[in-house]
Amino acid sequence: MRWACAPAPKYLSCAQNGIVEAANPGQLRLFNIQDMGPLMTDNFTFETTIKNEFDDGSNACHNVQLLIECKNDVIFLPLSAPSCAGDLALYFCGWRAESKSADLSGFGCDLKRWTTVRVETVNKQAKIYINGRKVYALTFTNEATGIVGCNTSLMARRR
Repeated sequence: MRWACAPAPKYLSCAQNGIVEAANPGQLRLFNIQDMGPLMTDNFTFETTIKNEFDDGSNACHNVQLLIECKNDVIFLPLSAPSCAGDLALYFCGWRAESKSADLSGFGCDLKRWTTVRVETVNKQAKIYINGRKVYALTFTNEATGIVGCNTSLMARRR
């Protein structure tokens, strides 16, 4: 997933290395919505690399939400610091798990470092990887639908 830096809205800036930065602390959402052609939820691969260095009292968990947006469904992948992984929820095309009743500890990672998230789905069987390690596997039953984009949400600040 690539984010275009130019032209950047006035509340964002584009660092020399091409990283998008927010001008003020707060929730930052990055969208990439477009015609993805025949890309469907039952057979696809998604990969992105993300980092969340914003480190103050309001962002101690370094939460990041990755959404794969679909025509009639959604895939929601939560990331947080390992110490906060006890309060996460995963949603994948009608399939839902919460860390209170399922082991989502693999979604706890050091988001102060570059973190790679990969989703591989074949015949509605999904495998989710964080930094090359499989952290979750599931099979969903919702009807396959077209993928239209992705959305990344995190707390951010200007350096």
